[in-house]
Amino acid sequence: MLLNVRDGGRWTRFRLPKASYTQDADHGWYTEWPRIREVDGHLLLNMHDMFYDFPRDFRPARTAGIRPISTFLKMVVDYADFAGRLVTAHDDASRQGNPILQCPQSNLWFGRWDDLRGFGHPAGWGGPWVADAVKAGQPSEPLLLAGFTRRVVHLAHAAAEPVNFTLETDDAGQGNWSRLASITVPARGYAYHVIPPGTPGEWIRVKTDRNVKSATAYLHASSGYPAADPALFGSLPPADGVARQSEGVLQPAAGAEMPLALAATVVDASGKGVETGYYVLGQDLRLRRVDNPAAEKGLRSKWSPTEDFEVDDASVIMRDARGRRYRLPKGPEVFSRPAASGWRRGIREVVTERNLMNIHGTFYEMPRSESGGLAKIRPITTHNRRIFDFASWRGLLVLSGNLTGAAADGHYLAADDGRVGLWLGNLEDLWKLGPPRGHGGPWRETVVRAGEPSEAYLMTGYEEKSVQLAHDRPAAVRMTIEVDFLADGTWHAYQTLTVPAGRTVTHVFPEGFSAHWVRVRADSDCRATAWFLYNEPPLRKAGDL
Repeated sequence: MLLNVRDGGRWTRFRLPKASYTQDADHGWYTEWPRIREVDGHLLLNMHDMFYDFPRDFRPARTAGIRPISTFLKMVVDYADFAGRLVTAHDDASRQGNPILQCPQSNLWFGRWDDLRGFGHPAGWGGPWVADAVKAGQPSEPLLLAGFTRRVVHLAHAAAEPVNFTLETDDAGQGNWSRLASITVPARGYAYHVIPPGTPGEWIRVKTDRNVKSATAYLHASSGYPAADPALFGSLPPADGVARQSEGVLQPAAGAEMPLALAATVVDASGKGVETGYYVLGQDLRLRRVDNPAAEKGLRSKWSPTEDFEVDDASVIMRDARGRRYRLPKGPEVFSRPAASGWRRGIREVVTERNLMNIHGTFYEMPRSESGGLAKIRPITTHNRRIFDFASWRGLLVLSGNLTGAAADGHYLAADDGRVGLWLGNLEDLWKLGPPRGHGGPWRETVVRAGEPSEAYLMTGYEEKSVQLAHDRPAAVRMTIEVDFLADGTWHAYQTLTVPAGRTVTHVFPEGFSAHWVRVRADSDCRATAWFLYNEPPLRKAGDL
């Protein structure tokens, strides 16, 4: 994200991390909407799905004070003070490439400044250079460092000799730069530097000791997740257990009243579907059963979810529009099977120009293919609840897959016959389901060939990360962990580990280290396991794999 400031007739440029890749299409249509506006006595900056508290006196000689507040999932296009409240306007679900939606859906949100901190934790990526030509001793443009607690800088270059990268910080935002670290990167190589928590600095910049035709310096930064509030989701049944509940296919319908249609299935305590029905939710927020078999049949036949993923012993497998395979962490095994009325919804647009993805108990944000698609997803939360379908309706997030007879807690809405119900809330409520977590990897007792890389496995968005490596050869095997921190298929060797015969080697990634994707290579033919644990305790022995 580029921040250009004109002062005294001169432009100066600063850089801030992006929280999302959803607005990166080259045509620029999805870049909505940069804004700096006064709200509740603050200047609020919005760009690339991140809110920032922006200082009033910002200028090139006084740059301290920009602080990330939160990331978000909505397409926020404007905001204002109104009657003592913060009001935000959005582009929610559109019909652009979204045929299941019969009528575009958007609305206003009313809250307060402090509510913004309950959205997603500050997190993002960005850097001054990506394969750029740089001159010796010439510093990069400043990149925001303050306001994030976990920070790692990735460095790479294509020169035929080693290059020394110097990281400098401006601690007070007054243009006084001091050396933070010097890192020598091998010829055509890669290195990373984790910035210790508590290290001061408003801004960071980079310079090299020689001219380089292709240099990269890229930051991954984040802060702790907001506190979970599971009470908001009491009507959504957990994965580990079967209870009487309802499932259903959702479709926001056309018409002056913009109703929401639900083709519902009642599921008994054994997990068997025992009854179906057609329901309509109107603008009065009453969910009524309607006798319309043709509408119910049409909704089920045309828009019932299909299987959007594969699962093997190692992980969840997703394919993008070009057929490329990516691997994601696994959740409970119940998500590997259809529910009583079929597969759960995996991918759907609930905000224009991006998709929400619910795969194996975790919600993800997925850009459109023009903005990177599956390669540039970010995890939102791991819920491990039996959510069946989801949709945007009148600016609300609606979830089907609710316990029958759940409490009327302000989010659960029961039908007039009491047999089915829906969860309604704000899309940003998803952050309160807790941080993403999971386990899996590219290999689980998988036959691998020497030197051939595994498929890409997701790494971004998880705080505590470790990997367990094992194989079946009678001699040691060297396994190289490679990372893609740009989410563009460019890979760099992170570390090579020697795994002795008959042993499992556990590697804990440094606190603050992150990349978008990770993969593994072995130097020998073998049957190998590379098992990643994200925000989960390590396993005790290879047999647990």
